[in-house]
Amino acid sequence: MITVLLTRLGVDLVDEKIQEKTFSSPLDWEAICKMGMRDAQVSDDERNEMVRPHTRIEMADVEAVAAAARARVDPVDDDDRMYMDVDSIPPPSPMHAAEVGTFSTADPVPEAGPSHAAGPTLPPSDMMEMLQEIREAQRRSDLRMEELLDAQRMRVDELLAAQHISDTRMGELIEVQCSTDRRVVDLIVSLQTTQTQIVWLTRVYAEDYDRDCEAPPPPSPPAS
Repeated sequence: MITVLLTRLGVDLVDEKIQEKTFSSPLDWEAICKMGMRDAQVSDDERNEMVRPHTRIEMADVEAVAAAARARVDPVDDDDRMYMDVDSIPPPSPMHAAEVGTFSTADPVPEAGPSHAAGPTLPPSDMMEMLQEIREAQRRSDLRMEELLDAQRMRVDELLAAQHISDTRMGELIEVQCSTDRRVVDLIVSLQTTQTQIVWLTRVYAEDYDRDCEAPPPPSPPAS
């Protein structure tokens, strides 16, 4: 349950194979270090300070672990696990612990020292209800994501249809332009032919005129 809660808070402690392992205690610090957090070299005093004995853990500790993990996670070269530097975990805030309270994974046990802040315990039913709310929020988020993806797919289909119409119209315009170009070429050829005919007729007319000018005058009629 604690592993599930830590994972919900953003701490990737275990992979699929490790999730099948059963802890020897409700919160086995050595197992967590070996499975999810490499290089977790801490002394016994530091370990006892961060992870309380027996079965009780404060919500402030969980949130501190989650915050430190989100800030210090680095990918491992040989596999997909994540680890964090335990030395960077800040100590829990007594004021925060007093506001949030504590929860127990088993029967209540006595407080383990003055560092524990007094507060109401979170019963398993409330913890399950909180996890159920998290799952429900995740389900709503997934549904919303599906709606957004559907809307995006519809928008993409509309854009593709509009692009197809635009391409078709562009093809029609190109065809009209080609037809216009062919018509212009025909007109240019016709104009050149007309100019050639005009030049030829002008030359023929000039030759006829010159020939008429060089011809002798007609004989005069005989006198009576």
